[in-house]
Amino acid sequence: MKRHSSRIGKFRVSTSIPVEVDDVLRFPGKTVNETTISIASYRGPTRAQENEFPFEDYKEYPVIFNNADRIYDHILKGRSHSTLIVLRRGLNLIVEFLTWLKNYHGIAVSNVDDIDLNTSSMIYIFLVERLGNYKKISFFRRVLRTLGILEENIPLNTFLSTSTEVKDVVPIEVVVKMYIHFKREVEIIIDRSKEFDSLKLLGHDPRREHGGKSRDWQNLANRIYVILHVFGTEIQSVRGRRVDDGLRTAIAGLENHPGAMVLRVDGNHKRLKGPTGYLAYLYPSERDLLPFVALLLIKTRFNLAVIMGLRIGVYAFKPVSLIFGQSERVIQFAAPKYRTVQNADDEPNFVHCLSLIRPYAHPYQLIKFLERLTTPLRKEVKRKIKELKLKKFLNTSEKSYLDKLETIKDDLFLYYASGEIGSLGTFAKTGASPTVFGMALKNLDFPTSLGALRSAALAYGANMSGATESITQLLGDHKNKRSAKNYWNRKQLHNRWSALFVEVFELSMALIEANTFSKENLRLLLQRQGLSQKEINNLIETGHLTRWGNRCSDPYDPPPGFNVGTVDGRRCVGQACIDGCRRARWFPDALDLIQTERNNMLERLCNVGIAATAHSVIHDRITRCEKIISMILSRRSAGYVTP
Repeated sequence: MKRHSSRIGKFRVSTSIPVEVDDVLRFPGKTVNETTISIASYRGPTRAQENEFPFEDYKEYPVIFNNADRIYDHILKGRSHSTLIVLRRGLNLIVEFLTWLKNYHGIAVSNVDDIDLNTSSMIYIFLVERLGNYKKISFFRRVLRTLGILEENIPLNTFLSTSTEVKDVVPIEVVVKMYIHFKREVEIIIDRSKEFDSLKLLGHDPRREHGGKSRDWQNLANRIYVILHVFGTEIQSVRGRRVDDGLRTAIAGLENHPGAMVLRVDGNHKRLKGPTGYLAYLYPSERDLLPFVALLLIKTRFNLAVIMGLRIGVYAFKPVSLIFGQSERVIQFAAPKYRTVQNADDEPNFVHCLSLIRPYAHPYQLIKFLERLTTPLRKEVKRKIKELKLKKFLNTSEKSYLDKLETIKDDLFLYYASGEIGSLGTFAKTGASPTVFGMALKNLDFPTSLGALRSAALAYGANMSGATESITQLLGDHKNKRSAKNYWNRKQLHNRWSALFVEVFELSMALIEANTFSKENLRLLLQRQGLSQKEINNLIETGHLTRWGNRCSDPYDPPPGFNVGTVDGRRCVGQACIDGCRRARWFPDALDLIQTERNNMLERLCNVGIAATAHSVIHDRITRCEKIISMILSRRSAGYVTP
């Protein structure tokens, strides 16, 4: 017997299938009843989901029903409930096609031998009035291969494969604003951790009955002592402690004085009073994790499920032979893909990115800090699991909580909420995003879709920082054409950013090309360009020069995206004018300064070897400098003289 190669499975023997329909499906260990199959679906490391697929609906179509084992093995096995709904619609379309063949063309398809190229090609005619597309033909071809049809009898897919259109990405100004904001929030959490480490061994019991003095409660170290050694760090009901443990004085003292700095959903971050405010030193809240998720989305290009589903011992950091300059070392971060359909025995696939080792807002330091941040919660999970397992009888809620803790015990993103321990990994399994995240982003006037940050393709690093950042983001591990979408998004942002410079460049060229270069003509040209009287005076009279040779119309109010590191109301410190700041204008006298800056960047390319082999922000800036230099030299060669 012939063996036929199938793209969706192993080599299978082609046999003639009898026309008669079996009354019972023969799936040892897989059937629910005579005609229903039980399908196990794996979503990440969770327990299998049991889904049912009723084959009785196809009993009148022997070519489908008698090949249920093949369809199960190659199409249905391991699929989630939502995917099974889509696949069932596809099978229903094929059933509709078989009915159409019989009713309108007298072609009865009872087994595989009834299908040849003439029969299968009728699908083209069938789909004319049914909005045929690439996906429908592709599924039809997939089913034919599953049934064991020879490749030469399977029709070609003549429809064009149209990839999903790239969605509108987050504007670069918003990405930069989010990046800076969440860096500051991460700093709050880091400072909170340092504060706790510096005080946890310095305090004593401030209660009067234990030798405390009147002002001892005002000392934060003493209040931390109370939470650690009096109140206790076991996660349980505060009300239960007040009644059962006689902790009224301790709780009252904690409620009267502020504890740890916590991140709030409304954006009004402040120190929180009460036991919860002090437990925050040990146990991060769901809101505390948002800045880490946001920065990892920006820095890694991983999707949201991959990041929220990170598990201790599964992801890895691998050394790479890359060093930038004299001290900036690079490491590779590898994390498992979070697949909707995953067999327990499958080897996981990994996504990769590169990270600098030292900066705290890069993946390496973010992950390492998160490991330390959630270590107390991880210990508490193990303690609680042991406690529940020692109980002879568990009620329904305790059993559910034990199952939950067993599932999340190795998750990275653990948090404390409402007297229980949770994990962002549970959201990765469902494909949802935490409600707290959406509310917080809305209150901060940021886009509420965290996935949009990934689509932005690291606008900050690709356009506003140095060569190191740009290159480390381009040196990823891409194995299929789906990654092209990410690069297309990156290209969109890059083009949008470049357009800013083109606009400013053209405005400056209008000034440089002026035949009579006088202050009066300059004022007239600048007015036509829409500048205010104050901005014109700043350009002409005050003459705020930058390192790029241009003048700035308002150095104390850099626009969004160009205000990185600048304190409100203070002079711009970034001076990234060459990237297209709308405040910038180049005059003919900019030649010396811009030539100097161009030469400095060329020298940098020689010193940073890898930067010379990849397209980076340095190359863009050199190109822009050379455009301005060329225009100024061209003007001088034409005989125009700057007054």
